[in-house]
Amino acid sequence: MLKHLIAGVDLPFDEERFVSGLSALMPLLGVEKLTLAHVKTLDKAEAEEARQELRGYARLLQKKLNLREVDCTVEPGLPADQLNQIASKNRADGVVILFNNHSKTYEFFLGSVALNIARTTYFPLLLLTEQPEEPTGTLMLASDGSLAASAAERFFSRLGERAQHSVIINVQTDHDRTAHERAIQDLQTRYGNDEKVEVIRAQGDPINEILQSSRYHAIDLLVLGKRGQNPLKQLMFGSTAERLCRQLKRPVLIIPPNL
Repeated sequence: MLKHLIAGVDLPFDEERFVSGLSALMPLLGVEKLTLAHVKTLDKAEAEEARQELRGYARLLQKKLNLREVDCTVEPGLPADQLNQIASKNRADGVVILFNNHSKTYEFFLGSVALNIARTTYFPLLLLTEQPEEPTGTLMLASDGSLAASAAERFFSRLGERAQHSVIINVQTDHDRTAHERAIQDLQTRYGNDEKVEVIRAQGDPINEILQSSRYHAIDLLVLGKRGQNPLKQLMFGSTAERLCRQLKRPVLIIPPNL
């Protein structure tokens, strides 16, 4: 589970959207502790001012999310590098970033920070959005049958123990019919007797198929492996990732292959 998350925070921080998004996922993720991390090169006075501001947010989040503990840190450097280091130093279970395609910071978070972290992270990365509807307890995994997808599947299975319903989608493209059939057979062998898990075979554009299925099932969270052997491998990079995140309007959890 993701008991301790490092939250990449820009200032000023939209704690209301953060609370709205994370609170809907608490039953799935089992979060107990947050470390708010503001990564920016500041002088001594600016850094202390940022710490004071973060402490105020920490008190609000601990109360609103009913967390065991919320602490904070201010570090110089590049967010993609420092958030990994902060997570490692604190032995955290993952990193969370709030992105908001309606704000002026959207390009900063989704482009410079989120995608750079996705490329380099050794930890699960949660791209958090506000949940526009009541949570359903439904979890989705986009799987391509690769070794990287196996790591995401293992994490998905652990989260699935807390979910009301779980969906696994495997999308066949024009190039991978044999691999698709093999992956579907493997998934049905592993989950065919589990009433809580639904395995979906789809064909066409991976993004469109994932979007349609996620909307139909009203998912709370989409789980993705960081790399893959077919076009799904590009989900977390460049324009494909931005399209998915903008249109899905649901949180995305990226699982690196080393887990």
